[in-house]
Amino acid sequence: MIKNDYILDLVESFGKTIGKVVSEVKEDPEPIIIENLSDKDMTMIILKKMLYGKKFNEAENRLFKYAETNNCDKILEIGEWFYTELSHRSDTELLENNFNRNEIEQGLNDFMRCFNSQS
Repeated sequence: MIKNDYILDLVESFGKTIGKVVSEVKEDPEPIIIENLSDKDMTMIILKKMLYGKKFNEAENRLFKYAETNNCDKILEIGEWFYTELSHRSDTELLENNFNRNEIEQGLNDFMRCFNSQS
């Protein structure tokens, strides 16, 4: 139950933040209905939250865990998005959070190898 509450809090927080950024309307956006979210949606929300919180290693671990347990056509897309997002970070930001450019390249290669083995 605690895990579900945590995920629900993440989704609600993320939904409100996106709503405020995207919309010029001052009222709260329509709430996200968690039951309508796919595993991919939930994974993307969690990864975005982790990247925003600069938890790069944890996010990468989450990505690989998702890829290992979900054989869907969006896995490659998610992996490419994730490593592109990391590559936009500065070297300083990466190093301050125990990550570096070599890890991005190696992680992408490892992810592609993992994805290709599932296809």
